[in-house]
Formats: sequence, C-alpha cells, structure tokens
Amino acid sequence: MNYTENEINQFFIDYKKTHDEKIREKIIEHFLYLAKAVAAKFINRGVEFDDLFQVASLAMLKSLDRYDPDSGVKFTTYVTPCMIGEIKNYFRDKSRAIHLSRRDSEQLVMLSEVLSRPGNRGDEKPSKIAQTMGVSVERVLELLEMRRTINLSSLDATSDDEEDDSIGNFVGETDSGFEAAVNKDFIERAMKKLDDNERKVIYLRFWKNLSQKMTAEKLGISQMTVSRLERKALSKLNSEYFGD
Repeated sequence: MNYTENEINQFFIDYKKTHDEKIREKIIEHFLYLAKAVAAKFINRGVEFDDLFQVASLAMLKSLDRYDPDSGVKFTTYVTPCMIGEIKNYFRDKSRAIHLSRRDSEQLVMLSEVLSRPGNRGDEKPSKIAQTMGVSVERVLELLEMRRTINLSSLDATSDDEEDDSIGNFVGETDSGFEAAVNKDFIERAMKKLDDNERKVIYLRFWKNLSQKMTAEKLGISQMTVSRLERKALSKLNSEYFGD
C-alpha cells in the first residue's frame, strides 16, 4: 500500500510514542525499496542478493528504533549509511572467515597472472583459463568464486572519507527522484533492457518471491544458471536505475 508523506511522518511520530509493531510493519514495508536498492549496489561481489537484502532489512529495523522524527533528518537520509555500514561489516566478517590452503594461494596467483596478461579482456571462458592453467573447468570456477569473495576485503581499505555513503549517492538528490526508480512504469521500461531468460528470472525471483532453487525448477535450468542470470540482470537494472 502506498502512503502519503504526511501519513508516513505520522507513523514515525506514533511509533516513537508506542513502538506498536503494526505501525513498524507499515513503515518497514514502505521503505523496503530502499533496502533493495542499497543491497543491489553491492551485487557481483560474491554474495547473493537475498543475503544482502536481508542484512540491509535488519539494519533498517534496528535503525527505526533509534530514529528521532523530531531531528529534522529524513529517515532515508538517516537509515542509508546504517544499512551500508551493516553490509560492509557483513563483508568483512565473511572475508575474515576465509582460510586458504597453500594450493589455493598458489593457484589464485596463477589465475591472477592469466587474467592480467596483455590482450586479456577479462571475458575469457573458464575452459580456456583451465587449459592455460592445467586444471579442470570446475576448479577454475571455484577459484573465480574464491577470488570474488577475497576481493570483498577490499571494502576494508575504503575509508569513510573516500566513499560517499549519503542517500544521494544511492538514490539521487531527492527522495522523490529515487521513488521514481521503483515506480512500476520505470521498472517495466528497465526490464526491456534484459533478455528473455533474465526477465523470467527477475520476474520469478522478485515479483513471485521464489527462491533460486524454485526458480531453477520452474525454468528447467540449474540453480547456478539462475544465480548467474540474476547477477547479470541486477547489474543491468542497477545501471539503468542509477546510471552506473
């Protein structure tokens, strides 16, 4: 249900006084689009969108209890850095949990050398990389996933001074500008940027709220393929929404 700005402001005031769960649900439901947008900014970094969305949503819940509607700061402005911070913490915890064997380390170095060779455009097929490295295609896929996950630690090297966590960096200068990005007509136009398979995956995953496993069964493809199509589609939509 869509609420007016005045209704939302009243929800905040009432929730501050009563902490009524029904009011909280209305507020969270109204602003879930923001959690999805923030989560989408961190895709293609080795973590599923669903996990990122869950982290962002939980951060929003915690932030709501601390938010003061009398502060003069909009909730979107207040909550966005909170969600970003939670996602970064999630990445840091995940990257710290990685323990590489000597074999993993050596092959990751070899993989980096192969990918950085002159003339390599970064889109080499795993089969070609496997042939060059003398390993199986399955091993190359494992190493590529490992490499993406390890790269998450690069978030630790980004200081708050170097990265703008403001709402404008994610959703434009105004709240209304961002809400246009989640407007149904806008999304329908953006979906035209996707191919048929990508559209089907996005429709089943985010319109029908099916899991990746259920989507794979519905489309008769593997869950890995669903994951790949989802990441590719979200990247396209993210670029369309935010001009990245």
